[in-house]
This record gives sequence, structure tokens and C-alpha cells, in this order.
Amino acid sequence: MKKNASQYLQKYTIYIVLIVLFAICSLISPYFLSGNNLMNVSKQLCVGLLIAYGEMILIVSGFLDLSAGSVLALAGVLSVSSYKATGSMLVAVVVAITVAVACNVVNAFFVGNCNVPAFIATLGMQQVARGIALYYTGGQNILQLGDFVDIGQ
Repeated sequence: MKKNASQYLQKYTIYIVLIVLFAICSLISPYFLSGNNLMNVSKQLCVGLLIAYGEMILIVSGFLDLSAGSVLALAGVLSVSSYKATGSMLVAVVVAITVAVACNVVNAFFVGNCNVPAFIATLGMQQVARGIALYYTGGQNILQLGDFVDIGQ
């Protein structure tokens, strides 16, 4: 019986912790379970969850991608810039997808064809992508996004 309880606890601990946190936060603030707050939390978690899912797939298959955040930053910067230049959301989305795919094709080339460990290849891409993004923006935020904000929210 102890073994079953231990296995059950190990398997469902994260859900129990989540439920306890929801209960505590609900008691502390009456606004926590409001629709607006839950929607805001969902919007904030969306990108992180998508990246975490992609990382999970890589880790399960025995690889690691350290460049995901930097590639996201580079794709976002170039996408916003293309939107501001053209006013076309389609162009902006195509630019973002193209940049992300190109960076990951480079990673795949080095890992698959040059036998570079995924840790090293993606660490290099992380530095390159972050450097290009910072150089392109001069380290400043891109402002006056207009309707581009709608796609992110």
C-alpha cells in the first residue's frame, strides 16, 4: 500500500501543488479567479509554453536547444521591423517563420552533418541570434507597433 501511495504522490504532485496554489491565491485575492486575470495569465504563459513544448520534444529525443529564446527574439525583431516597413501582417508572419526555420536549419546542419554536439551548436546560435537582434535594434526597444500588437495578444 505504501508503494502505491508513494507512486501516486510522485505521479500527481505537480497537480496537487497547482491546486493548492490556486486555492491560496484565491483566498488572498478575490480578483485571482476573475476572467480578466485568468486571460492575462494565459496570454503571458502562451509563448513560454510553446517554447517549453518544443524543448520537451528535443529533450525526449536526446537533444538540447539553448538558442530558442534568442531565435525567438531575432525572429520577433525582424518580424516587427518588416511589419512597420510594409504594413502587411502576412509579410511579418512569413519573415518570423523564415528566420526561425533558417536558424534551426543551421543548427540541424551542424548537429547532423558536422557532428557538432547540439549543446555547442545551439549555444553558438544563441550568441549569433542575440547579437544580430541587439545589433539590429541598437539595444533599444522597437516602439509604435500599431496593429502588430494584436497578433501577440
